[in-house]
Amino acid sequence: MKIEKIDHISISVKNLDETLKFYTDTLGIKKSDIEEMTIPNAARMATIKTSGAKIELLQFLDPKDILAKFGNPAADSLHHFGVNVDDIVAALAGVKKQGGTLISEKPSQMPNGRKVAFALPKNSHVLIEFLED
Repeated sequence: MKIEKIDHISISVKNLDETLKFYTDTLGIKKSDIEEMTIPNAARMATIKTSGAKIELLQFLDPKDILAKFGNPAADSLHHFGVNVDDIVAALAGVKKQGGTLISEKPSQMPNGRKVAFALPKNSHVLIEFLED
């Protein structure tokens, strides 16, 4: 398994609208560089496209969602980082062998065909999202 590149950094936020206002008004991010979406009953998400990696902002709507428990509901915090890998199954096997936790045993397939899986390395509080094209 080889990491090909960092795809994105994801931040769990208390209030997506306030956070987006900071990125646009203070940091000068153009609204045209922001893609917003809702994951029904789970989260609101905005992806900010930069010249390098993307920044994902996640406001969880359901505190019982499996991924919400890795966020800090009291403050904005790093939630996970996403990396493109050449072999997602090998990446998951490596985390499991090391003693880490797999959020799901097998990758899911996104509508665009991309494979995705989350894992928590041993002794870490930051998830890794593995992505394979």
